[in-house]
Amino acid sequence: MQDFERDKRQRQGQRPAPAIAEHSPAQLPVRPGEKPAEFRRQTPRLVQAFAPSGPKRGDLRPGIPVRADVAAALSALVRSQPQSVVQALQTLSPEAFQVRLFERNGQGGADPHSLIIDGYLPSNALQWEAGHPGPWLGMWPAILEKALATWHGSYAALGPGNRAGDVITALTGREVRTLPTQWPDAVLMQWLGTALAKGEPVLCSGGGDDDGIPRKPFVVHVVVSVQEIDGRAAVQIEDPLVPDDPLIVLDISHFRNEYTQIHLMRPDTGQGAPAPA
Repeated sequence: MQDFERDKRQRQGQRPAPAIAEHSPAQLPVRPGEKPAEFRRQTPRLVQAFAPSGPKRGDLRPGIPVRADVAAALSALVRSQPQSVVQALQTLSPEAFQVRLFERNGQGGADPHSLIIDGYLPSNALQWEAGHPGPWLGMWPAILEKALATWHGSYAALGPGNRAGDVITALTGREVRTLPTQWPDAVLMQWLGTALAKGEPVLCSGGGDDDGIPRKPFVVHVVVSVQEIDGRAAVQIEDPLVPDDPLIVLDISHFRNEYTQIHLMRPDTGQGAPAPA
């Protein structure tokens, strides 16, 4: 939450009006290495936020959304709290979508803000266009990601690293706490199991730089379940960028080797996750 709070301070006195006019490609660059001109205008008959069956994990396709951390957060929410996705996005027309994002207010709660998102989407979110002439259903991941980018000023302004917890906060209003995985097995499994039993989104992340030295590619994955296999604690993981892949099961020691952090919702009371004795 520190990044969001810093961004909030930087935005003081210059927050955009609730209704944001259509953005030109120049106003919303995608990310380093992609030209702003590579936005495409969608025709009214092609873009729909949700399929008739509502949001589903299959709507997360290659390039939709652009960022791995956003994909992980959205995948976790669709698994655990799909209503939070539905309630965050309202279709005003095929070319206009109203998105509600929450911002923590520093008083134990969150304030909602509404943005109007237009029909421009980054081209890498549409790289699967060939062979998919439309109608394009389930575009909510790209629309929500664009709302987050609009709120921060651009896709690049979302910054590097892991913002998955901030995405969950923006869509649910709940604060997300990041905890290291280097706790005793019983404590770690209790935290994960309790959150999953409550139907809350749970994420794990690892890789990136360690004191400036690259370790592994940075990843953010979804924790699906915890279980015991042959007397050993194990964690079931999903990679949101490979939606058709089978789930991965890692024993607790391998889980720690791959992931250095877990991301859990704080209890509604505002208290953090319980500290081990």
